[in-house]
Amino acid sequence: MPFVAQYGFPEGWRLDTFIRGGTLRNVGWRAAWSEVFTTVRTRDEARIRALAEELADRYPTGAADRDRVVLSVALELRGPDGGTRWRGERLLDVTGGERESAMAKCVSLPLAFGLTRVLEGALSPGLHHAAESAEEADRWLSFLDGQGLRIRDLASDGPVV
Repeated sequence: MPFVAQYGFPEGWRLDTFIRGGTLRNVGWRAAWSEVFTTVRTRDEARIRALAEELADRYPTGAADRDRVVLSVALELRGPDGGTRWRGERLLDVTGGERESAMAKCVSLPLAFGLTRVLEGALSPGLHHAAESAEEADRWLSFLDGQGLRIRDLASDGPVV
């Protein structure tokens, strides 16, 4: 629940459950990466470079290898009687290509659009958690969709009442 305030839900909304996910990793990932974490913490550039070269030799990637970013969001609103008033689910599923990784697209495109909005005077400089209006959110989603970051509507029961 500590993250709820960042989402700016309207006053009066009572949340019974709020789940904020993170990166899904296989069991044992931390142990598998412990040598990397330990080496990076040393800040010894020669050791880091040597480990990077060793790992690249041990686990080579091919031209067909791609990364993937998946973001899933679901929201359900219920009235005072407990009945569902609105339900929606959105999915972003991006796979990297030959020219750029999925992660690079998911980071650079929103950053570029944000800078554009600041230069246009539509946003103040600095960090922003979310668009402050439905119109601004639509601008962002439209821009991202036009750049190939399509957010699919998986399930929606209409507008929020």
